[in-house]
Amino acid sequence: FAKQAPVKLILQVMTSLTKSAFKTWAIITAMTVLLMMALQVIMGRQGYLIGFLLGGGVSFYAYFFGRKLILWTYDARAIEGADPYGLNALCLKLSEKAGSPVPDVYLIPSATPNAFIVGRSPVHCALAVTEGLVVILKPDELEAVIAQLLTKIGNQDGLALTMGATIASFIMYIGNSIRYLISFGKRS
Repeated sequence: FAKQAPVKLILQVMTSLTKSAFKTWAIITAMTVLLMMALQVIMGRQGYLIGFLLGGGVSFYAYFFGRKLILWTYDARAIEGADPYGLNALCLKLSEKAGSPVPDVYLIPSATPNAFIVGRSPVHCALAVTEGLVVILKPDELEAVIAQLLTKIGNQDGLALTMGATIASFIMYIGNSIRYLISFGKRS
């Protein structure tokens, strides 16, 4: 029995992964291996270890804290209490209709029309909508956008979107840091 328990656990994990989650982890693994190989060329044998630790660290951070980072980047605020646009009620109605968990709803103070989801699973997902989108769309159009985002949550696409956005933010941060260091070293 003790020998069968790990096999059963592995099978449960493999069957619980959706195609989207499997593809996401395959891409993350490939990126980590590429990072390891690139650092090996630059640093020698130590590059493998540093690449593995860096890739693993970024993946860990993206998985557990990516949602917070992305929402913080957009200055999103959770809609609690008074909901001037009725987004919480709309999400509740559509989630009950679809039989999926109700996501946390965030409002982004921006005139640019946009809406997206972030999170690692349907239970840990958040739906973010800009004020510009809410103002520009008619109620039935807004309902269609929210329904489409809830479909993405049901398909567990949030993990891929969150990992991609977090890793892109990390790459941008590294690039900006290098640019700053280079410009700091220049003399006028």
